[in-house]
Amino acid sequence: MRLRTTVEATFCSFDGDTLHDLTYSGIASVNVDVPNARWFSWPTGRSRIDSLLANELTALNTELMKHTFLFVSGATISIESKQVRWKTRSNRSR
Repeated sequence: MRLRTTVEATFCSFDGDTLHDLTYSGIASVNVDVPNARWFSWPTGRSRIDSLLANELTALNTELMKHTFLFVSGATISIESKQVRWKTRSNRSR
């Protein structure tokens, strides 16, 4: 039996006015690389992955795409999937 997996992520724009909601389906892999020093201070709430520096969406082959995120802290998140839905909405909490 194969489980159906999706990944969801929400990012705020640099100006703070817009939220980007991403939903990935047909997940092939998810890789998260956080610098070691960050792992030990997370429970205190003082450390975080930090601001998004760059992201890149590329085709791996005819079936999969790869979305990679690089954060200011050096952390990276990479998601390989068949489909990504990207919606934007106003950040009403501002």
